Amino acid sequence: MFDQKYPATKEGEIADCRLSAGRLQCAGIHTHTAPTTSIPVVAGPARDSALSGCTPEVRPPLTINGVAIRPEPWSPASDQAGIVLSGWIDGMRQWRSRRQNVLSLQRGLAMTGADSLLFTLERHPSSLDGEDGVRPYVYAVSRQGLVARWRGSALAWPLLDAVVSRDGTLCAAPPRGLVRDLE
Repeated sequence: MFDQKYPATKEGEIADCRLSAGRLQCAGIHTHTAPTTSIPVVAGPARDSALSGCTPEVRPPLTINGVAIRPEPWSPASDQAGIVLSGWIDGMRQWRSRRQNVLSLQRGLAMTGADSLLFTLERHPSSLDGEDGVRPYVYAVSRQGLVARWRGSALAWPLLDAVVSRDGTLCAAPPRGLVRDLE
């Protein structure tokens, strides 16, 4: 939704997403903003909305070492950004993490014969120069909570993205320009 003085910007769309039969079903709701206001009103169903084809499957919780890890999103009761992770066993919450700026969670990075670890990408400022960047973190998961095993410190290069491949290899993408600096 975007509102400027131009007539074309007075038309908008709101995503209407609902859970149904294990899938996220999305549709669009058309909005219109009158020329004398900046407040949109519902104008009916959206025509040819790209959202109507958006039906991703809702996945079960990420489970590591018998602990289901569930994110608890931000709520108006909290004045901090980010999410809280909680660990569940047999339908009972065992622990909650501190609120953190987690961008992605992935199971992986297990050594042969060892339990799986949790690989996250988190946004943190550097304590050295204050630069905000995406940094990798690795946690062991237990009944008592998350135990940091390795973290992207202030000295770690910020990342754009990273993922653990099926063979356990860590693939990371540093920001453009940084690649030139490293070569």
